[in-house]
Amino acid sequence: GGGIAWAMQPDFCDNLIRRFPEQTSVFYLGWLSWVSCADIVDAVQRGMQTWSDNSKVVSFTDLTGTAACSAPSGSVLDDPCPWEMLIKTTDGSEHEELAAYVIPYRASHFFNASGGEYYGTWYPAWQHVPVRSPAGVSTTGADPFRRSELYFNTHICWYLDATFCYEFQRWANSGVDVQTLVQCTLLAIFGAAAARLLWVCSRAAGI
Repeated sequence: GGGIAWAMQPDFCDNLIRRFPEQTSVFYLGWLSWVSCADIVDAVQRGMQTWSDNSKVVSFTDLTGTAACSAPSGSVLDDPCPWEMLIKTTDGSEHEELAAYVIPYRASHFFNASGGEYYGTWYPAWQHVPVRSPAGVSTTGADPFRRSELYFNTHICWYLDATFCYEFQRWANSGVDVQTLVQCTLLAIFGAAAARLLWVCSRAAGI
């Protein structure tokens, strides 16, 4: 029908934006913002749009900000917002080795083998309801996913430019002290620049 309905927790941006190095106290000047919530939301939407553009049967519908989803409770079973995917943050206490992960919930999580009522609508037993796979194949007897939670861990740093940070993350995962390496590189560049400046000044002064 209308694709995968998704919503974003109201505090998603506030929790995640602090994990962008561009927003740290070193670079953030108050009046000048290098990364905004609009940039983060736009990155999420572009990711979904890319998926939709490359699939004939997968699409996404943003419910964030609609009347029913202005403040989703996040409760999988009884959130009145009809989301099928809820985007939220977590502190990394679980699955700390991952940047993001998904927890899916199948139809059997909501209804028993005899079916059940969900917000005034009666749903038949899930095993008798035809479902369609992303490949377009329709079948019955499957236990389809009803809802999913997409978590972004906030114990790590985030960048909008994934190409830039990928190599640094790969080095860090292989045991390289990336922070020390970057600091030493910057110190060497600063030292070379200072030496060059002293040489130019000495030449100008005739020393």
